[in-house]
Amino acid sequence: MPPVEWRASTHERFAVVANPESARTEVRGSEGVNPLIAKLMLHSGLQNCCADWWNRCGCQPNTGDDAMLPGRFRSLFSLGCILCLTTSSRADYHDYESLTRELNRIADTYAAASVETFGQSRGGRELYVLTLAADGDIEPQARTAVLVVGGLDGDRNASGETALRIAEKILKRYDSEDEAARALLGRHTVYVVCVVNADAWDRRFAMPLSESRLTGRPVDDDRDGVADEDGPDDLNGDGLITMMRVVDPEATYMLDAKEPRLLRSADRAKDETPVYKVYVEGIDNDGDGEYNEDPIGGVDLNANFPHGYREHAEGAGPYQLCEPESRALINFVIDHPHIAAAITLGKHNNVLNVDKGGKKDATGEAPVTVMEEDAAIFSFIGERFKELTGIEKADEVDGAGAFHSWAYAQYGIPSFAVTAWRRPEPQKDEADEADGEAESAAEDDEPESKVKDKDGHGHGHGHGKKRRGRAGKKKADKESGDIKEALAWLTYSDDVRGGEGFVPWRSFKHPTLGDVEIGGFVPYFKADPPADQLDKIAEGQVKFLLDVGGRLPQVSVENVEVAKLHDGVFEIKANLTNSGYFPTGLKIAQVNRRVRPIVVTLDVGAGVLLGGERLQRVWNVDGRGGVHRVRWLVRNSAEDSVTLQVYSEKYGDFTRSIALKSTEGGVR
Repeated sequence: MPPVEWRASTHERFAVVANPESARTEVRGSEGVNPLIAKLMLHSGLQNCCADWWNRCGCQPNTGDDAMLPGRFRSLFSLGCILCLTTSSRADYHDYESLTRELNRIADTYAAASVETFGQSRGGRELYVLTLAADGDIEPQARTAVLVVGGLDGDRNASGETALRIAEKILKRYDSEDEAARALLGRHTVYVVCVVNADAWDRRFAMPLSESRLTGRPVDDDRDGVADEDGPDDLNGDGLITMMRVVDPEATYMLDAKEPRLLRSADRAKDETPVYKVYVEGIDNDGDGEYNEDPIGGVDLNANFPHGYREHAEGAGPYQLCEPESRALINFVIDHPHIAAAITLGKHNNVLNVDKGGKKDATGEAPVTVMEEDAAIFSFIGERFKELTGIEKADEVDGAGAFHSWAYAQYGIPSFAVTAWRRPEPQKDEADEADGEAESAAEDDEPESKVKDKDGHGHGHGHGKKRRGRAGKKKADKESGDIKEALAWLTYSDDVRGGEGFVPWRSFKHPTLGDVEIGGFVPYFKADPPADQLDKIAEGQVKFLLDVGGRLPQVSVENVEVAKLHDGVFEIKANLTNSGYFPTGLKIAQVNRRVRPIVVTLDVGAGVLLGGERLQRVWNVDGRGGVHRVRWLVRNSAEDSVTLQVYSEKYGDFTRSIALKSTEGGVR
């Protein structure tokens, strides 16, 4: 095929040669001019909204017919364009295959690391876990362990990228003799799961880019007997699924007077006239009069776990643990009962948003949030999280059906959900200005057929439903919050990210709707940071992991006392002591008894136990030097010794021989 010719302001000619067999391109031209960017923008449909790039390049396309590339290369150029525009934010994010290579590289590079699979995704992708543990007398499977989980929320790849970096940074610290890392990996085991929702993870790298956190389970949203037949369409060919706004008699939105890029709901009671109806970009593929009402279906994994599971809720799935990914993760935890704490990276944050009310579900039995008796621990860890990561605020996101909720309420361990990244707060003067403008600006560029979570990120999994809010102050407060968030994101895009987060509205001739405008926030822009920030983000999370790992319970037997009461009769006392910060059993664990107790037994041999239980169950030993006192009365005429044994599935198994000699009130 003939080369595509270009003219630049320097009057030099540039050519792109496309090979149909290899889909490779070759660019020829002088230095200092980037015709490739210009070509990509022309053929991806972004030339109108990126006129400034044209000006920088000084390039103009030939107007002849030979200037247009074949349709088969359009998607290739669209992908290139998006990569050019978002190099700083996507270049170092791993797709599934490169992530797998990284996990294996880490396992091959560091002696304290190994990798294995623990399940498969619905799409057949292997799910991997990195095990971090130094050699020692105790096997990694018998040590108290911490679990780190990322990649549950399919629209937040940064959580998995951060988990990956946490693993390697901990290993590097260990090899460099870092004291905290040596203590963590020498005494404990750390399991790192970077990706659980592997199918959604890889969807981030498919074109066109369409935001979704769901797995790939087929769902017949419009109940017409066919699943996933009417999803979004990249009408303008820019490689992005954004929004469409159209003037319509059934309009509910209007332009904001101060920020016309944003839309807000019109208040007819205030004499405001709605102008626009809003849709996800696309067409009515199945001809039923609805647009994009049956996209690729799936399940939100972080709403599919048992605790607080909401039947029939958007994205929750047909039943608890219906997805192979959620089942695999929960089975991994159950199969590793020595896991004593968990850190989940994602959209939730239960250490900055600690509900101290002790709320319970409709039965009055199961806690909806953290129990009152455990809240102080979560609040303290939240303060440490602020100090170590620099993240001081987090969106309040409902934890119903989330993994971290199950790990706390049903598995009974300290389970901390934390955000890896949050949009930087504007400077004070900018914030004041944003507050003033927020009364009129709104984020409502979401479609009526796209359901949103409390964190403001759509599932991309609509049912043709309008968002409904309660009348009165609660609705007004929510809308005000949405307004502030929208304006803050737009300001962040403009001032920090060079405008890459928002596609300006451009006219388009829709095949059925007629004249529409396409634009809005770029998919995933609000979910993940630029890739060049990931290492810094991970540094803070490494500090947090080391802090949590250093607070695990440390159980020992202290202050053993033996008193000879009579010939052959002895009283034995001992303290079961916890020198760690966390208690051995949270209040929730004591209530539901999901976590097995510490078992203390006394083997008196040929002697006779006169008082005290031979086997004692200890459901909790408080942290920070907490003590549980054990006592026995033994008759042993041989005046030999007895054996004290302590067993815990999480905190170790050890024995101690106690000589039957009076300590004369002393301690040994």
